[in-house]
Amino acid sequence: MDPPFDCNRHVPPLRSFWVWFCFVLLGSHLPLSLSVNLQWQTQPLSQTVEEGNTTTFSCSAQYIKKIQEYDWEFNNQSLPGDSRFVKKDDGKMLEISNVKFEDRGNYRCVAKRRGKTLGTSQNAALNVKGICSAIQLSIKPTGKIFLTKTDLQLRCKCYIYPLGTYIWTKDGNEVATDARVTISRNKLFINNATVGDSGEYSCLASTQDGSDIRRATSPLSVTVVDGQHPQFQIPPPKERTVLPGSEAVLPCKAIGSPTPEIKWYAGRSRSPLQSSSKYRIHDNGTLVITNVDKQDEEKYKCTATNLVGQMTTESVLRLAYLNDVTLDSTKVYVLFNDPLEITCDPPEARPAASVTWLKATGETPPKRFDIKGCCTLRNNRTKLNDAGIYTCTAKNMAGNKSETVEITVVEQPKIASKPKDLSIKEDEKAILDCNAKTRPTPNISWYKDGKSLKVDKKRIFKYLNGTLVINKVIPEDSGKYQCSADVASWSDSAEATVDVYAKVKLRGIHTNQVNANLHKPQKIRCDFDGHQPITVTWKKEGGVNIDPKRVRQEESMLIFEQIEKADEGHYWCKGENSFSSAESYVNISVYVYPTFVLRPKNTTAYVDDHLWLHCNASGDPKPKISWSKEAQGGDKLDRERFILFPNGTLHIKKVQFADEGRYYCIAANHAEMKQSKFSLKVQAHPVAKVNKSTASMARTIGIAVGCAAAYIVLVVGLMIYCKGRRARQNRKEEVLPPECENLNVNGDVEHKDGEGNDMTMNPIYRSHPGYDKMEFPRHDLEAIRSLGNGAYGRAFLARASGIRDGEKETMVVVKALVSNDDQVREDFNKEMEALCGLQHDNVVTLLGVCKDEEPFYMIFESLEKGDLKQYLLSCYDNGRSTLNSNQKLAICGQLATGMNYLSSQHFVHKDLAARNCMVGRDVQIKIGFLSFSYDLYNKEYYRFNNVQIPLRWMPPEAIFDDDFSEKSDVWSFGVLVWEIYTLGQLPYHDRSNEEVLKCVKDDLRLPKPDNCPDTVLEVLEKCWEGNPLARPSFAELMDDVAGISVDSHV
Repeated sequence: MDPPFDCNRHVPPLRSFWVWFCFVLLGSHLPLSLSVNLQWQTQPLSQTVEEGNTTTFSCSAQYIKKIQEYDWEFNNQSLPGDSRFVKKDDGKMLEISNVKFEDRGNYRCVAKRRGKTLGTSQNAALNVKGICSAIQLSIKPTGKIFLTKTDLQLRCKCYIYPLGTYIWTKDGNEVATDARVTISRNKLFINNATVGDSGEYSCLASTQDGSDIRRATSPLSVTVVDGQHPQFQIPPPKERTVLPGSEAVLPCKAIGSPTPEIKWYAGRSRSPLQSSSKYRIHDNGTLVITNVDKQDEEKYKCTATNLVGQMTTESVLRLAYLNDVTLDSTKVYVLFNDPLEITCDPPEARPAASVTWLKATGETPPKRFDIKGCCTLRNNRTKLNDAGIYTCTAKNMAGNKSETVEITVVEQPKIASKPKDLSIKEDEKAILDCNAKTRPTPNISWYKDGKSLKVDKKRIFKYLNGTLVINKVIPEDSGKYQCSADVASWSDSAEATVDVYAKVKLRGIHTNQVNANLHKPQKIRCDFDGHQPITVTWKKEGGVNIDPKRVRQEESMLIFEQIEKADEGHYWCKGENSFSSAESYVNISVYVYPTFVLRPKNTTAYVDDHLWLHCNASGDPKPKISWSKEAQGGDKLDRERFILFPNGTLHIKKVQFADEGRYYCIAANHAEMKQSKFSLKVQAHPVAKVNKSTASMARTIGIAVGCAAAYIVLVVGLMIYCKGRRARQNRKEEVLPPECENLNVNGDVEHKDGEGNDMTMNPIYRSHPGYDKMEFPRHDLEAIRSLGNGAYGRAFLARASGIRDGEKETMVVVKALVSNDDQVREDFNKEMEALCGLQHDNVVTLLGVCKDEEPFYMIFESLEKGDLKQYLLSCYDNGRSTLNSNQKLAICGQLATGMNYLSSQHFVHKDLAARNCMVGRDVQIKIGFLSFSYDLYNKEYYRFNNVQIPLRWMPPEAIFDDDFSEKSDVWSFGVLVWEIYTLGQLPYHDRSNEEVLKCVKDDLRLPKPDNCPDTVLEVLEKCWEGNPLARPSFAELMDDVAGISVDSHV
């Protein structure tokens, strides 16, 4: 029974000054000054009531000020939120109705003012008379089965007030006490329990007068046993392998006393498994896991536990599987009588798989075969009838997997009928035999000059027996032919040389119209290709004889020593060899090229003044004079203010500041166009006092008349001077050697009046040993057609006589310096100087220079297939590329090699792109330097800071900091490789120049091209590193590209 409630039981002893001092420091809600001034008049008193009755507690106090509120506490806590507790009389009285056992405890009154506690009354205890409604039995330690020698404590929990009596029974009989079994009020103590203490224990509780009795409704079962440690009788297997989707059965049976309890745990979980749709745990401890899948592959732990102890064992659950069988090859060729071994690697499997070899028919292999080790099929001497299909099979509980191999036994190929050397005329038929008789029939392949020959089944086709037929042979069919008879890795080959005698044909580049300069030397030519020797004859249309005194023939060239007007007309040329001929013509028109007799000079004008600029030229027909401003390009002058007079004078009305700049005077007739460049500077009028006197006006008129007269005298004098100077120069040319021509004592170029100095006022060339060795006579260049224009000027295709040893004439590309911009001219000069010493298979060769007069020329070799950009565009055919991956990679390798050479020579290109690379015969790639930024490839350049730059090929440091180096060329090389793999697509084609300029700082990079191998993409990403120092060198790039191996299929 629980004791009655004591009012002093929960009052903390206030015997220490420090307790009080701590309350003060912690800001107690009961300050000393408040509690001292509070006096209790009525304190609540302890009381005892019957259960179900009503009781009250009262209190009152006096304070220096009015007490605003009385509150009550139950066991030092706020009152329970129960409607039976009611405060009355401003809180001075607490009424508790229908008193219950749980209401017993200490109650006290609390006086408050403005939310602060003024003080608390003494505790008043409430005791409730009665007996519990039901008895609760409990035991310590908890459980039902106990080992002998265990101390047990049984409790009969039932509230009785005043104190009542408790009687304990065992199996219906009152418990007899002794030294080992004792009773203390409502508790039964059993020390050193024995097996005899087992039984059903119960309790009876009654009031003092016995008027009310309670009995325990259910007895407490106690079993005391002698203990035995758990032992596994049937433990689970260490590992269990099952098929996916099947059931896994893991037994776990244990013995012990008391009988052990079996529990299962999965993985690292601390919670035991419970029976569910996934797990079933049988009474005998067996665990069944249903529909086993990958997630069920775990370590499972079985525990057997009783009062004595615990035993644990583990089992790992695995899924059975069988991987595919792999063979070294599914098709094996073996030479007749050679040994054979085919290994069938045992597949990964659980449990381990068994491996067997069978023929496709299900039979065992012939006796000549044996099995080496577990899985290798072996034949020491293979026969022709050993050929066939063999199967390797692996098998375990997960099923079986097989792989077949076809064994082909071959004889060494041998060509019986070999091709023979042929010399054949163009358009005839060539037949090359190549027959082989071995088993199995070999595949006959043909190669030309070491490369696979493409058979088109029209002009070039191959018979089933291997014979090659070429209908209507062409010169390109000449070469060394090889036929190869192949069976697997065995082959036999034979070679023959085919020499095709080409018909006479006019060379691809031919000029039918020549505009000659009167009284000057002139060459016309007809070049023929074909089987040598070729004889070239010339005749003039109309049967007019060609004067041999003035005109001579050198092979295919007709040379006029000094052409006259009478030489105009059609000239027919005919080329012949022993079996063919071809004809063409050249029409000669004779003119007098424009020559400036009066050039405009650099001029300064004042705003709103009128300005007259004078320019005149002679020639036949009379040259037409036009004017152009450099910044505008072409004839785009404002016709309302810029008025052109018939004599060539340009009148500018009311000069504006916007008129300042560089201008051209252009003199052109049917034969030639020449231009003279000058600068116009515009200034504001100087501030001056205006004198209106008659004397000043007269002085002004006098000056104007004087100037006009002086101008007329100057013009007449210039005409006389120029005529005399031309005559002197013509005489001088006859005696000066070519290399000294037009040089003054300082080595600077002197320009003839009206010749050469059409585009510049300030020569930049100084004599240089490298230049001198490469000087080429300008008159041995014959211009054919224009190629394009760049910042430096223009480039054109030409024919150069004797520029290469062993070649009478060579097709060349001439780069002409026309610009008068000092920086452009300086760059041109530096490039000329640098290129003089360069020589590499992948760099366009500088063959010569012309520096005798302006415009200066750099003469480069010309390659047959033009620039790489146009070549790539031509390789895109009906939505697919005609270049395979190996060919693209080979182009990249050549470019990397060429750039590595330039880098080793400390040459920075600054404009590396497909448009500046040239393609020769057999797709030989060479890096060039033309930079057509003004017309052909204008869209690939962008004007930034008043300079045309190849924005889409440049790294950030070159764009924004003008920092060019090998590393900036490496970035451009990455873009060039991207062009190759996209067949000439414009980089960032979906973005404007302004977007590229903005985003290239923010790590804008080109996307991976279609069909671009990942290994190539890795090289591109290295090239486009934001930090220049992190980019590779060209030496490293050359190694990276050389190390890439890709499938040639695109």
